[in-house]
Amino acid sequence: MVCGHSQCPPLTEMAWRAVEEQPDVVVVAGGQNDTVTAYNDPLGQGAAIDETFLTRRAGLPRACVVAVGPKPLRGVTEPLLAIEERV
Repeated sequence: MVCGHSQCPPLTEMAWRAVEEQPDVVVVAGGQNDTVTAYNDPLGQGAAIDETFLTRRAGLPRACVVAVGPKPLRGVTEPLLAIEERV
């Protein structure tokens, strides 16, 4: 499944779309915007990560989930490690 937009909506919205589609496998991939958010709003990002995975778990309890984090552009930083730990 792809988002079907020129710019994908937030992962929280896409989690609901995945639940509607009922796939057997869900791939959740972070992007470079996630690294910016990690610096600017770590608490908000943490809440979005939790919501994304809780929505998926509740709506797709048997689906296999593959989570891929954002590629570090300037090395591994504390915010990127926080994303990884939260996911």
